[in-house]
Amino acid sequence: MNTRNISVLTAIPRLMRIIWNSATSFIQGSESGGQTKIQQLEKQIAELEAEKKAYFLNKMKTDKSCTACREIFLKDFQLHRSIIDNPVDMIIFAVDQQYRYTAFSKYYNETTRRIFNAEASVGMNILEHINDKVYLSIAKQNLDRAMNGEYFVHYEEFMFEKQAPAFCNCYHSPIKNADNEVVGVLVFMVNITEVVNSKLSAMRSEEKLIVSEERYRTIADNITDGILYADQAHNIQYLSPSYNQQLGYEPEEVVFSTLENIFAYVHPQEKDDLTNLFKVAVESQKKKTSYTYRIKNKEGEYIWREDNTHFKFDEVGNYSGLFTISRDITDRKKVEAALNEALIKSQASNRLRTSFIQNISHEVRTPLNGILGFGSLLSEPGLSDELKEEYSQLLNISSARLLNTITDYLDAAQIEAGSLEIHPVPVNIHELVQKLIPVHADLCKKKNLVFKLSRPEQYDIIVYTDPDLLRKCITELLDNAIKFTDSGTICLEYAVKNQQVTFLVKDTGIGISPDAIELVFEPFMHENADRLQGYEGNGLGLSITKGFLKRLGGTITVESEKGKGSSFFFSIPLNNESPTAKKDMPDTEKTKKPAKLEILIAEDDLMSDLYLEIMLKPYASKIYKAANGIEAVQRCREHPGISLVMVDLKMPLMNGLEATREIKSIKKDMLVIAVTAYALIEDKKAAYDAGVDDFMAKPVSKADITEMLDRYGLLS
Repeated sequence: MNTRNISVLTAIPRLMRIIWNSATSFIQGSESGGQTKIQQLEKQIAELEAEKKAYFLNKMKTDKSCTACREIFLKDFQLHRSIIDNPVDMIIFAVDQQYRYTAFSKYYNETTRRIFNAEASVGMNILEHINDKVYLSIAKQNLDRAMNGEYFVHYEEFMFEKQAPAFCNCYHSPIKNADNEVVGVLVFMVNITEVVNSKLSAMRSEEKLIVSEERYRTIADNITDGILYADQAHNIQYLSPSYNQQLGYEPEEVVFSTLENIFAYVHPQEKDDLTNLFKVAVESQKKKTSYTYRIKNKEGEYIWREDNTHFKFDEVGNYSGLFTISRDITDRKKVEAALNEALIKSQASNRLRTSFIQNISHEVRTPLNGILGFGSLLSEPGLSDELKEEYSQLLNISSARLLNTITDYLDAAQIEAGSLEIHPVPVNIHELVQKLIPVHADLCKKKNLVFKLSRPEQYDIIVYTDPDLLRKCITELLDNAIKFTDSGTICLEYAVKNQQVTFLVKDTGIGISPDAIELVFEPFMHENADRLQGYEGNGLGLSITKGFLKRLGGTITVESEKGKGSSFFFSIPLNNESPTAKKDMPDTEKTKKPAKLEILIAEDDLMSDLYLEIMLKPYASKIYKAANGIEAVQRCREHPGISLVMVDLKMPLMNGLEATREIKSIKKDMLVIAVTAYALIEDKKAAYDAGVDDFMAKPVSKADITEMLDRYGLLS
């Protein structure tokens, strides 16, 4: 109350007495002018009464305003105190770099006792305080993130025995010293259970957000996770700004008004599953679920999100709405994909390495056992001619198997390295197939299988392709069919269709299960190792066949049914000419030469040297020897009559490549044939670059020698 108001109140009674006395005196003194004076005085009294009334009215308003201000102040004070002391709304604690408590709020212990049934104290290690393994793992992971300088919010749901769950937003903030070094972590745990429950209650009654929601709206509007509320009709009642921002929209843009609007942006591969998930959850009254999916953003790109959805049902079990928290996990998915790809590659590499070691050990040692075993038996005295013939055949079979194994590994290596070259020539398909029939028909006969051949009436089907690779493909498929068939029929068919030559190899064997069909073309893969015990093979045949056909421009597929057989289909283009394809043998003039030749064998391996001498002796008038490149060059200088040099590429002192260059400089038209165990494509290229006229990979057979001599006109 101000001074003026006090003086007015004290002056009014005194003034009233003065006025009354004056009026009486005036009336007695002057009857004529008294009436006027009385009216003036009455007016003054009325003004004073009005001022008095206004004062009291103003006083009442002032007192009421002060009371309201006091109440507001008290509410604000209580609100700030509740932030610090209220155990329901917020819990605060801090730890140092050793996870030891440095401080915590008044009600931290009360809450942790409810969760972990343990008392906290300053200096205690929080990791020892938490006795639940799941919460311990989560707490350490989050503290470590903050220790690394990251500010973030973690959503957590705490479960209490025989109590409803509690929902918290845990704000993690690194504590830094004056040097900007992280020395600890400060954690604010905001209990949002009430807001979650109030949101769900608001959706059920289709009411607007109640007063208690306003206290948490700031949190909901500023966290990075998107929040969505929808009612039982799937109308969206609330969508946080971050929900739109995750998809590239401005917070105020109205893009999604119903759940159906959102589902329209979900990736087609996940849309049906997501819709069914919601349907099943409502029908089964499932309270919550988590799921990941892709959704299209404003730029038309798909991002990955992880949603945690809580479904709400009324007291009679009717669905009344849902509450969803959405998190952008695109970066996490990229990391997971990269790690998964690396893991798959690593596992595949380990599998292939292990399979390679196991297979090469088995497939090399097994035929070697036959070679060494029957070789030693042949040297025993007193063997009959029949046994010698039988042992020789078995030794040859083992040798052929070993050679095939080594050849397969070399072919697989070239396919894997992408260095497999093709050497296309015009090929008559019928003639090529006819040469394969006798061998496979005989194999079928030995197993009491029926061999069938079906071919078109057109006899001359000419394809420009690599005959060796095509022959290997057909042979591999026929060998496989015979190997895995114990009774029934083996069928080979080929025809011309749509500018393609198509082949079918069909059997009535053991077949392949559906889940193993995609694996049969992988290196070292069998459908079932235990089931295939007793069948020879290194697991490379179909993989190599697929690699050959790909290089020839063809394809291969398989159809099979377990226990009823398999059908392999492959095709190659009718015209497969490759202008860049190279021939093994350069274009040189082939001239007839005498049948009896002077031949130089340049070989440092004694067994190979002796074998070549035996193979070439029928065609030679004189055979010279050289154990290294220097000797080979010297023999050519000393004996100008030498017309054929068989040179190994790997020799001491001077290798076969250098020796070839020297020999060609002495006699340019000297016929030099490389005979070597170096059989890769880069070895062939290096040999041709050095000047050799032809290339033969060890081991060489008598037929190989004869064919080579005939090719160069050295047979009379």
